[in-house]
Order: sequence, then structure tokens, then C-alpha cells
Amino acid sequence: MNIETRGHKLRADGRMNIETRGLRADGRMNIETRGHKLRADGRMNIETRGLRADGRMNIETRGLRADGRMNIETRGLRADGRMNIETRGPSEYPVCLQLAFHTIIISN
Repeated sequence: MNIETRGHKLRADGRMNIETRGLRADGRMNIETRGHKLRADGRMNIETRGLRADGRMNIETRGLRADGRMNIETRGLRADGRMNIETRGPSEYPVCLQLAFHTIIISN
């Protein structure tokens, strides 16, 4: 699944690369970021806890707060397939991400 962000000013075009590894059997989604300079290798760890009954997804990040985390709250999938994500991290970071979900076919 391709996820595209809009408005997160990390690259010149205002996007952040996020790569998902797909939903797992337990409902979690593996998400890998590239280019956000939070770790030495330029990645930020994002762990999802699965979609809830109300359509929200719990997402846990590591690397922004003193304990190494940033709070991210999802507002649920919209009719157009996007998910609103609000971050609760330090003020010097953007406070809103909007993700657009697209279906792709992966072949080896």
C-alpha cells in the first residue's frame, strides 16, 4: 500500500516518504519512513496497533520526545480513502499529516 503525505515539510515538495509493508493477520500495519532525520540512518520507527472499531488506527512512533516517542492520533479513514493523522510532538515539528491510501499490486 502506498501512503503519500501532503503538507509535512520534510522534502522540497513538502512530502515525506512512507512505505508500508501491508496489514498483518493481527490487524497491524508495518510502516517504514525514509528521510526523516530522527535516527542516524534517517528513519523514524512507526508502529501501528491496528484499526479500531471506530475506524481509527493507533500509531506509536519513537524518536521525538525525551522518551523517544511522538504521539500520533488518527481520525479514521474518510470516504475518499484518506486518513487524517494529527501529531502531538514538539512544536518545532509540523502538527498535521494527511495520508492518502492507494491500492497497488505487488509482484516479485
